Amino acid sequence: MKSINNQNTINLFFIFIFNIIFHFIPFERSIISPDTFSFFSNEKLGILNFLYNPDRPIEFIIHELEYYFLNYNFNYHFYYLIFSTIFLNVIIYFFFENFFKKDQSLLLSLLFSILPFKIEIYHSSIYAWINIIESIYILSILLFIKYTKNKVNLFYIISIFLFFISVLGRESGIFLPIALFIFIILFIKPINIFSSFILIIPYISIILFSFILRITGGFFHTDNMGRNIDIQNIPSGFYDIFNIFLGRYLFKNIIYGLYQFINIPYFLILIFLLINILIIILFSFKYLKLNSLKIDFNKKIFMFFLSIFILSLIPNLIAGSIGGRNTIIASLFISLVFLYLIKYLNKYISIIIIFITIIINQGNAYTHVLSLRLASSVYSYLDANQKILNNYDNIVIDTNDFSKNIEFTLVTNKYNVLNTYYGAQTFEDWGLDAMVNLNLDQKNTYISSGGIKKTDTFHKILIYQKIGYNKFTEKEILLPVDNTFIINYEKVFKNNLEKR
Repeated sequence: MKSINNQNTINLFFIFIFNIIFHFIPFERSIISPDTFSFFSNEKLGILNFLYNPDRPIEFIIHELEYYFLNYNFNYHFYYLIFSTIFLNVIIYFFFENFFKKDQSLLLSLLFSILPFKIEIYHSSIYAWINIIESIYILSILLFIKYTKNKVNLFYIISIFLFFISVLGRESGIFLPIALFIFIILFIKPINIFSSFILIIPYISIILFSFILRITGGFFHTDNMGRNIDIQNIPSGFYDIFNIFLGRYLFKNIIYGLYQFINIPYFLILIFLLINILIIILFSFKYLKLNSLKIDFNKKIFMFFLSIFILSLIPNLIAGSIGGRNTIIASLFISLVFLYLIKYLNKYISIIIIFITIIINQGNAYTHVLSLRLASSVYSYLDANQKILNNYDNIVIDTNDFSKNIEFTLVTNKYNVLNTYYGAQTFEDWGLDAMVNLNLDQKNTYISSGGIKKTDTFHKILIYQKIGYNKFTEKEILLPVDNTFIINYEKVFKNNLEKR
């Protein structure tokens, strides 16, 4: 028992250290995300979120708790984000440990950590609660599995409670009870199928409660029902899923990760390369011995993980879109496939693939730091110039001017006006608007993504308004010169940043 505990302690230490090395160097997140700013500006409803935000009441409650405990302390939010990712990877490790040996579970959890299509979950504060909710989903499954093996009723009760929290936080794992039933069929082999189905009934009841709460608008308190459920969305959902795992979203993260890695300061590149080589040596020849990895293909395990993969993607399939954050649970299966790939590939090819994947993550981590520095610069400008800005009724943030002075993409998109910096969320209208409202008295805020033309009396502001998934409309607004303040690249950076 002591040796097992020691092994777990060592493995958890590796998970902690590698999580930092892969995703949080430079050790900085200089501001919270646009979404966090926006959520913090909402009315605080507490338990009433079940009535007025019935699609995801737990999400809104979590954000309110973040507001009360973390407020606008950006460092606290950074530590919270780190905690959420470590918590996720630890839960992943113990989940894998139910099916594999400890060393294999560690490797699987590390492979999970570096999968390139879900890199955004390490970016900023808004992903912390997502990481925690997805962890709770996985923990719910884990405790159910523990219950079927050990018959400890407390595991079953906690599993049901955690599923309740998860479903009312995010709908990503709402179909996972089907995977629980599949687990029973594959591994427990019950004599009576119906008696096994009874175990799933509490989970189904929670799903029905969530569905009724949503479609009735919190029992007729609101028209807000969350993401639209429409069969017509399914084709675009399939298209997005393909792009996430095999298409342009995946290659975008790979290309931007490699591109940004070579733009990291040379001294830091050297440190990264030395650390990465040490990691590869440690895991290839000493600790996990990738050159002699012994793992047999298990059809039952493969089918169970495949069921988790499929069921966790269905909500996004119906909604018609998916982001990297929506693939956390599905990544359990992808990690398993990654491990099988390593086993059957040539040893040196496997090592090269892992080494490059680590670099991709570190390059994207550097992007995360820089993207938030840009947003932080605008926030700092607003904070430092409150007296001047409060003399004007109209505040315009000219993101078009920022985009002309800062290189931020390798692929031109008219409507990506520094919304992302090499793939990482940067300027979002709702976030910038919330920044203005936080720092200034009540103002009319405009985000000029299309540019500004000035006459003697008016500023002509061109705005790109999002009207749907990847759909925009253009709108011109005239604002008086004498009552409008324009925030642009030159004012924020005062020529301290060179064009890149």
